[in-house]
Amino acid sequence: NLGYFVDNERWWGWGPRAAAIGEETLRNPPDRHAKVKLVERLKAKYETIDALNAAWGTAHASWDALLAHRQPPDMKNEEVLADCGGFGMAFAERYFSVVRDAVKSVAPNSLYLGVRFHGHVDVAVVVLSARYTDLISYNIYDNPPDGRVNQYGKLDKPILSTEWRIGSDPQQTPFRGNDKPT
Repeated sequence: NLGYFVDNERWWGWGPRAAAIGEETLRNPPDRHAKVKLVERLKAKYETIDALNAAWGTAHASWDALLAHRQPPDMKNEEVLADCGGFGMAFAERYFSVVRDAVKSVAPNSLYLGVRFHGHVDVAVVVLSARYTDLISYNIYDNPPDGRVNQYGKLDKPILSTEWRIGSDPQQTPFRGNDKPT
């Protein structure tokens, strides 16, 4: 046994530092633990709802009103993006550390192969995962794969391409896609 993947193509969003995790958390009902944690982080940073409103360009009457609110603020606002990204990275760190500990507790001599990233994932999330995984797993469908591979070339971790695509003549193998023969 080489090791274990724990997730396949988990969504981290298109924004920087997994900001979409914070954005989606703000859509949650007020009783969700993730939303409660996010609001706790915001309280610690801003201290007053007025300070948060000034930074975010919002008009929440209280912290409870923010907790009950189900629409995220303007994600183009730099403060919102930074706060949501901070939460996204905290979420990712907790995720990778808990999963690594679980894998190693039952299979200490096996590799934790990560989450099998796919598509655009912010470099900060991949770098963070590298602190907890034994290697970086990536499903790379880019043709050629150089851009994706080179994006993470500075990591001191091996990259395992766990799924990939090789273009072919659609007349010969129509299930391969629409690549033009070379």
